[in-house]
Amino acid sequence: MQNIDRFIPFPDIANFRDIGGYSTSEGAKVAMGLIYRSGHLADITPETGDKLAQMNVQHVVDFRSDHEKEWAPLKTVETWSPDYHAVPIGGNAAAWIKSMLDEMGSSKRPGDPLFAEFIKAFQNIPTLNVGGIKGLFDVLRTRTQGAVLFHCTAGKDRTGVTGALILKTLGVHRDDIYQNFMDTNRAVNLEKKSVEIAEKVGKRLGMTVNPKDILPLVGVAPEFLDATFAIIDEKYGCFENYQRDGLGLDVKAIDHLRKTYLE
Repeated sequence: MQNIDRFIPFPDIANFRDIGGYSTSEGAKVAMGLIYRSGHLADITPETGDKLAQMNVQHVVDFRSDHEKEWAPLKTVETWSPDYHAVPIGGNAAAWIKSMLDEMGSSKRPGDPLFAEFIKAFQNIPTLNVGGIKGLFDVLRTRTQGAVLFHCTAGKDRTGVTGALILKTLGVHRDDIYQNFMDTNRAVNLEKKSVEIAEKVGKRLGMTVNPKDILPLVGVAPEFLDATFAIIDEKYGCFENYQRDGLGLDVKAIDHLRKTYLE
């Protein structure tokens, strides 16, 4: 396991971190300062824009749907003008959440349908939305300078899956891939946030909701990433087939990615 602290604190961007620093099975290391992940950029200030420019972030890949971008439009500042790539993953998040809440309200164990819906989501992200993920890998393959930042709204689900797929493609050990995924739970005060969301959901549903049942809305669980890798194996036979047939990565492309992002 790697003990480097990859979080970069921004007051206006959630869950911002470098995905570099992990070692591969062949003894190389993912270069730092080239690939970042985060939540949305709708609240950035000129000061944050200045820092992102200093960090040489020249490419932004946005996984959010049109509805999400209407709710929280991308903000840029004069000192930071990255190449912007819109590669939506998923549909109407608001409709999905409403559907989940309706299921919770009709269940004696409201946490069960919520957890099950997130398992399903983590199966859908790499399969039904493979075109969007391929879009990120296309940016990673063709970029010639600057760093890449990819994000969704909270930077935990769609961003978490794609971060895991990048690290696996680069040859990072499974334990470190899961560490990167689970580090989202360090980005928020899980206990406090779960209590707040449970109270809001409980008022909406007219029932008492256990804060522990709200975890999928706030953080992540290893079972989510288990579901992602399991569905890839089920649908494609193995990860190598998924790389080739889903992401358009042949041996030459994977070799290029490793030469570009490993040191």
